[in-house]
Amino acid sequence: MKRLFSFGYGFSAAALGQLLAPRGWDIAGTSRSARAPTPPVSEMNVFSRSHPLSDPAAALDGTSALLASVPPDGHGDPVIDIHARDIAALNARGGLAWVGYLSTTGVYGTRDGGWVDESSRLDPTGERGQRRVDAEAAWLELWEDHGVPVHVFRLAGIY
Repeated sequence: MKRLFSFGYGFSAAALGQLLAPRGWDIAGTSRSARAPTPPVSEMNVFSRSHPLSDPAAALDGTSALLASVPPDGHGDPVIDIHARDIAALNARGGLAWVGYLSTTGVYGTRDGGWVDESSRLDPTGERGQRRVDAEAAWLELWEDHGVPVHVFRLAGIY
């Protein structure tokens, strides 16, 4: 069985979970406070910078796709800061086919109506945009250093 684990099971992760569950995927995720899982989620874990996964190996066991939608804070990306080694170890054991990081088009800054695409220079205008640039770099470093298959998605309007 394929398994999606989402750090930050919010709106976007729930939409993905609703699409994957009917296709036989097991769905697991995190929230900042304890809550019972509701379909299609089979397992819900508490996660925040001050509350790491209590047993990361068990929580991530069997994960074939991982989605990160937790925003960076003033210290960086909490998922990378706390669980990068766990994700790298999961990848080393095999089976991790995909990691998605939900970022923002805010990394491009203000272009006064000009077009941007994935090859455009990153030039955030604010602190939150710079946090996203730094978080993207940290996720891509996980790919470069450990071969974790990371894909960055820059969504419009997530702030």
